[in-house]
Amino acid sequence: MLAPVKLALGEIPVPSTDITSEVVLQLVGVTLSLSFEFEEGGVRKRSGLLFDGVRAHAHRTEGVSTAWHVEDVFETVTEVLGSPWLEEVESLASERDHGYGELHPYMIYLDSVGCYEAIAGSWSLTLVTVA
Repeated sequence: MLAPVKLALGEIPVPSTDITSEVVLQLVGVTLSLSFEFEEGGVRKRSGLLFDGVRAHAHRTEGVSTAWHVEDVFETVTEVLGSPWLEEVESLASERDHGYGELHPYMIYLDSVGCYEAIAGSWSLTLVTVA
């Protein structure tokens, strides 16, 4: 079996050291959001990541993240190609006749917060100005 490979998909809009709020994880149904605020040019903004069709997720704080959880995923949404975790989730879904469609193993690390992982159908970045 080949070692998993990380494929960069996109970056958050600011360095994670510029985040001015807590990173809030919220799971509603099968949609997982990670949201946070930052300032840009004196304007407060809210951004976040949305993972849709979530079948599994995990969070490791900074203290228990290894080099694997940081390298190539620092502030970058990454797909883990050849993920053993994805294989496990797909196998369990198949055994239980739960066809979830195409799933992807995503990963991102935020400074001082840790590593977030999600097995989901898709992801997107959100950005709004806070009034």
